[in-house]
Amino acid sequence: MRAGSISLALALGLAITGCGEDKSNSGNTATTVNIYQSIDNCEFTSAQDVNNCPFNKGIYVLNFDPSNISASEHQAVVTRVTNMMTWASRDVQNAFNAKTLVLGVIPSQNDVDPSSPTPAGEFVVNLALNGKSVVNGVELLFTQDGGINETNGPTTYQKMMQLFDYYIDDQTLAGDELDTAYVAFNIAIPFVAAQANAQSVVLPHISSYDYCPYSNGQIPSCTNDPDPIHEASGVDMNPGAVAGTVYEYMVEGSKTSPLGELQINDGSKFINKGAVGTDDPTLLPHEVLRSWENPAFIPMVEYLNKHFFVNR
Repeated sequence: MRAGSISLALALGLAITGCGEDKSNSGNTATTVNIYQSIDNCEFTSAQDVNNCPFNKGIYVLNFDPSNISASEHQAVVTRVTNMMTWASRDVQNAFNAKTLVLGVIPSQNDVDPSSPTPAGEFVVNLALNGKSVVNGVELLFTQDGGINETNGPTTYQKMMQLFDYYIDDQTLAGDELDTAYVAFNIAIPFVAAQANAQSVVLPHISSYDYCPYSNGQIPSCTNDPDPIHEASGVDMNPGAVAGTVYEYMVEGSKTSPLGELQINDGSKFINKGAVGTDDPTLLPHEVLRSWENPAFIPMVEYLNKHFFVNR
């Protein structure tokens, strides 16, 4: 089967209203979002200080552990946040600017382990769970987690998309359309798989997406515990996780870590390459449907082009 022969919009009857790029925002070369790199009079080593920190509206990109995280690692995150907010539509920029959001850099997940957090980790957890009068949401990047430094790659983009999904999107058209794109993605995966399985030669393909790891305690059929940083948000984390990973790939290609939740029918691995969001594959036939060229990604690509790549 030639993957490009599938037209999801026609076959599934799914569409995101006005999915074309919003030209009304073209020509904007700067972001209107307030992006802060520090906050005065706020001790990250004292969890009790959370409600005394003078946060304003906008995005705080904070180094929570300067003794273990370098200025260059912190700045790499600031640069990507600025890029993302510059490329986004004016509506998305306004939505971010109407909230108080924190994207923090901290050494590892162990720092925020509920059983034995570091002082900085305890501050972060307290900020996420009890600081609702201070901030709307918190996301974290890790520099020493399992040998991976997330500031070296495009993970910042995924975390920003998750902030949007978890703490902003229910009040915006862009948020509603993210949910629509995610539903389309989930319907498209089994649709494309069924088409592949109907061929005389069954090519390797994505067979399913496991939504439980990002369920955050919101999906009854999943037994995963809520994430300690996101539990207070009370949302299914999947739409932001999928959109964020696709966003990463659209910007930085193979530097992206593919969604581990994607299952391939023959047990092989997802191929981290290809022209995402196209009906005209560039890879070999046995690669297309287990790569970014699987047409199930098209609804999410169209969504991102409309709302997050207007000024790129």
